[in-house]
Amino acid sequence: MTVEAGVARVVLDRPPLNLVDTAMLEALGNLCRGPLRDGGVRVVVLSGAAGVFSAGADVAELSDPRRRLGMLKLGRSALADLAALEVPVIAQLQGQVLGGGLELALAADLRWAEPEARLGLPEVGLGILPAWGGTQRLPRVVGAARALEMLWCQERLDAAEALAIGLVTRVVPRAQLGERVLDLARRIARGAPLAQRAAKRAVLEGLERGLGPGLALEERELLRLAETQDAAEGLRAFRERRPPDFSGR
Repeated sequence: MTVEAGVARVVLDRPPLNLVDTAMLEALGNLCRGPLRDGGVRVVVLSGAAGVFSAGADVAELSDPRRRLGMLKLGRSALADLAALEVPVIAQLQGQVLGGGLELALAADLRWAEPEARLGLPEVGLGILPAWGGTQRLPRVVGAARALEMLWCQERLDAAEALAIGLVTRVVPRAQLGERVLDLARRIARGAPLAQRAAKRAVLEGLERGLGPGLALEERELLRLAETQDAAEGLRAFRERRPPDFSGR
């Protein structure tokens, strides 16, 4: 992991396919519970080495009955830690984004992809399920019917198809993807961190709780933010017609 100007870059680095194994899950969980919660981190960018995000879990490890349950629990824990980060998380998707790799991407807030990316959850075709949250996070993004179709048919969507159903939010040419994602991360990192985190809580928790409780949560977050130095700075900068300088306080 590297951090520059508030942007933490986390790379899945196990070429050639960046298969997710126990060591990678442990490292990711440790980052999410420690360094990525540091106040200096305002945005996280998750990507893969060698032009591939991740082709999925290490099947050799999953096939070992002595290790299967431990890897299942570790994967669920690590992805839950990733999803629980208060800061925005952007997944930069290249090449294969399959199985556990797509489950990792689904735990992020935004997913930007290159046109050549291929996304899918092929587990049902192997007689199993994607059990790091895939059956739960996918329908929350694309809807139940489209999620079931992907699962039952083991569809591997190209980036244009994924964009059409909301599975990714942008498709960017391969040569530009890394810099465009970094530009986005830097732009977010210059924003108001307390308000950004409140927006993430209000949106995600509101979806789970329903409209009424979500509106109440929105009101509580707004009243809390109104007392912060960042809110005062934002309003002052607006009146003075200058860019705000947010401190996260």
